[in-house]
Amino acid sequence: MFYFVSRISTLVAYLCQCWKSPTLQRGVKLLVIGSFMLITTGCEEEAEKIKVLEKELLALKSSFRDLKDRVQSESERTDNFTHRIETTEQQSSDAKEQAANAVLQQGERFKRVEKGMAQIAKAQQQRESLAYLKIGSQGHAPIRTGHGTFLVRLEDLEAIPGGGFRTHIQLGNTIGLTVQQFELKGDFGSSAPELKPGEQYELFSQRLDDWQKTLTPFQVTVDTELQPNNWTKTSFNLPQNNNGSPVELLRLSMSVKRAYLSEKKKLSEFAITSIDSKSALMLKSPYGSFLMTIDSAERQEGGMLVHARIGNPLGYTITRAELSGLFGGTPPTRTADESPQNFNLRFNLWNKNLKAFKVPIVTRLKPMLWTPVRFILAADESHLKHIRLKFDVQRVSLSQERIR
Repeated sequence: MFYFVSRISTLVAYLCQCWKSPTLQRGVKLLVIGSFMLITTGCEEEAEKIKVLEKELLALKSSFRDLKDRVQSESERTDNFTHRIETTEQQSSDAKEQAANAVLQQGERFKRVEKGMAQIAKAQQQRESLAYLKIGSQGHAPIRTGHGTFLVRLEDLEAIPGGGFRTHIQLGNTIGLTVQQFELKGDFGSSAPELKPGEQYELFSQRLDDWQKTLTPFQVTVDTELQPNNWTKTSFNLPQNNNGSPVELLRLSMSVKRAYLSEKKKLSEFAITSIDSKSALMLKSPYGSFLMTIDSAERQEGGMLVHARIGNPLGYTITRAELSGLFGGTPPTRTADESPQNFNLRFNLWNKNLKAFKVPIVTRLKPMLWTPVRFILAADESHLKHIRLKFDVQRVSLSQERIR
């Protein structure tokens, strides 16, 4: 537009100079009119172009606003996505931390379990090595030693004037060694606490530790000889208990100090028992093992009449057999202040005074049955306390027997 105006201004200036000529004046007039018309026509075209440009500008502004809105929306979506990524990263980090803590806690839990298992194994080993004897209980308990397992039964616990206790026990030797000297070690006191319903283990463990501290320890060496496959009574002294509480439990272990194999006496050939024992004996023979139990013994002319039963677990009938062995008074026991040499002298003297016997068994011992038998031993009541039996099968029968 500015270009057209400048050109028209130049033309007008030129025409003013030529205005003095009439001919030119008329031509100029025509020229001016034509130029005005051209200018007017050009302005209208420019106006139309301006309107088109304005419309395009409005469209561009609208597009720009749409683009701005889209950019804003995309920015918000980007911010939301970034927040989600950051949240996911935080959650992943938290999950990793929780997993690491869980692994650490699991490792500590495994360590506690391993420690608990070790404690359980140690406690189990201690339970197998220690015998728990309750005062007044008539049962026996096993004691595991380096030489094998022995049995122990608490017979009596009596107070000693001036302090301490005299303890009487029965020891069962289940192995083939004759024990000459052994050591008993343990403690005694009140009964162990028991876990209460719903009680936490930590509180019970603390009560158990407190109870352990109240027990009184002891250690004694005993020289009583323990014959193989036999019960032996022995005694030893306990010190005064720590807090003066009643003695309800005796806990002890055993270790063999001196023993030997009984080759000369050959006691394994005999079944050894007390005449008052009600337990069954095992009678060995070349045909197999038989069972025997002594029911009673009564005074008769010529000695003591023994009532017994023999069990035949074999599949044939014993028509004739023989019982033989030795019998005598009660075996001696060593006193607390007696020397081993003096006790051995008394024991050997008692052993020499045992009397031999041999009685026939003519009652038929039927298979799979207990059969009552009777025999007389030339002794009085005081000299028939200990008996060693040997069973000899002399005649058998394979004929059909009626089994009741």
